[in-house]
Amino acid sequence: MKNRQKTYLASLYLFYTVYYMIMACSSYQSVYLKDIGMSNTQIGTIMSVAPLIAMFFQPLWGMLGDRMPQKRWLLTGLLLGFGVVALLLRTTVNFGLLIVLFTLMNIVQSPCTPIMDTVTLEYVQEHNHAFGPIRMMGSVGYVAMAWLSGIYMNNDVSKVFYILAGLAGVLAALTLLMPPVKGHQTKANKVPLKVLFQNKELVLLFVMVFCASVTTTYGHTFFGKYFSQLGASTSMLGAMLFVGSFLEIPFLLFADKLMPKLSIWAWVLLGFAITALRWVLIGVTTNLYALMALQMPNLFATICFTYGPVLYVNKKAPQQLRATAQSILVFAGFGLSRVVGSLLGGYFSDLWSIPTVFIANGVFLAVCLAGFAFYIVRAKGWRAITTPGDL
Repeated sequence: MKNRQKTYLASLYLFYTVYYMIMACSSYQSVYLKDIGMSNTQIGTIMSVAPLIAMFFQPLWGMLGDRMPQKRWLLTGLLLGFGVVALLLRTTVNFGLLIVLFTLMNIVQSPCTPIMDTVTLEYVQEHNHAFGPIRMMGSVGYVAMAWLSGIYMNNDVSKVFYILAGLAGVLAALTLLMPPVKGHQTKANKVPLKVLFQNKELVLLFVMVFCASVTTTYGHTFFGKYFSQLGASTSMLGAMLFVGSFLEIPFLLFADKLMPKLSIWAWVLLGFAITALRWVLIGVTTNLYALMALQMPNLFATICFTYGPVLYVNKKAPQQLRATAQSILVFAGFGLSRVVGSLLGGYFSDLWSIPTVFIANGVFLAVCLAGFAFYIVRAKGWRAITTPGDL
């Protein structure tokens, strides 16, 4: 039994490491589209239409995960599909086909994060193991791939799809070693979906994450292009991603002790403030090394808009709806927000400029900070923000 538990834990550590290697490669997709001649509007269209269609599948994947005999089986199929689509993307430069293929990629990738988080959180809570160090390995993988991918591709960004396919194959194999966490939604133990939306705290968190993620989506989609337009090489882009993600590692190592120091609302509002300032500074900066330094505050986006909300949702959602709730969180943070951030971001980048849109994102987040803080204080009082312990 102990050997089996060691295998399960090792598989989770390895899975997060390799999965976030895939995430590190996402920054190169807009660079690839630029290299094959796509305009800002076309890039924004591809990066918004794909998640627009995929987001309608997101709650369905979550509900399916909650009903699976073993949730890991769903991950196996999704990752195999992802690898096939990644290879197909390398074969065309047709705008219409790129929309179709990026859409398929989003459909099979978007549910992977909430399913793997649900499996991991359920397992570590049952066996009294910290989640932070496992999630930290994701940052280690991201850091490693951010550095190595820039060297391997050597300004040939099309190689990114071979990397994605290979990593997806490794992940599919690792799912066979993951703990066999089952879905809890059964006919005899059924909880309706409306229960999630009757929870005002969860709904508020979903909305706040959506607003923040509209701007971070724009950053992920267009920062790489802006950086390369200023003369940066793929190696510099990789080094920048390396630095930003490296800073996550010490935090995540102690995250299980640090996160309860503040409430979820304090963490998200702190994220609004720091990210707003970061976007404005990026918008007024053209020095490549200064832009690399401005990648460092991305740590707070990860903490405040991803890590904290995942913990909060897992704690507040009913056991029968945890995968569904995590899928809705991803829908807000990586689905609907990607549509708005990429589509409108591409349009306004052509109409104005990429730096101007970064400044606009900063102003938008500053307004969100003031508005949400006012609402929370008025509805719940200052103690809702200042009282720790809800994570």
